[in-house]
Amino acid sequence: MGMHPAHAQAPMSASASINAGKRVLQGKRLRKPGARETRSLPMGPSFMVRRTRLLQDLVQQVSNAGIAVLCAPKGFGKTALLIQYVDEVASDPSRGYARLIDAEDSVLAELAVQLEEIMHECAQAVRPALAIDNLPVFSGKDADDFADLLRDLRQTGTELVIACTPASGEVVQKLGDAVKFGAQQLKV
Repeated sequence: MGMHPAHAQAPMSASASINAGKRVLQGKRLRKPGARETRSLPMGPSFMVRRTRLLQDLVQQVSNAGIAVLCAPKGFGKTALLIQYVDEVASDPSRGYARLIDAEDSVLAELAVQLEEIMHECAQAVRPALAIDNLPVFSGKDADDFADLLRDLRQTGTELVIACTPASGEVVQKLGDAVKFGAQQLKV
């Protein structure tokens, strides 16, 4: 994993950036009909179970691999762990920049544009962290493009943690170089 110097702007792969731009410019719908704009935990963050050992393991492993994938069915605490991860990174004075994105119902073009905007925001951060929750199911070329996009972001020194269900298995498979946390590890 290459650490990025204090780069001016983190370039994305040409194919991911161009493909995302083309899709947006072609006027394709950026959200599926009926998509929700915001989400919150059903009972609020005070009801989260803090899994200190798992959180420490996640922080260490994503620091080494650059990309971590939390893949388990709904209800295994993926969102809670992402919130705790972002809080952990944001509270580290040597890092500070961390962001959580809810990608539920997003299409690849929308997600690529959102990631590009975030990378411009955190261009001067030392080791920014980005957590993506509720990854939609991408297949075929979209799965390839998304995996390439994540690898490009990792090359800038950004740490990425992705949460998905087993339905996103094609993306998980394409991210063979990422550290994986499955349902067994996420069980409380």
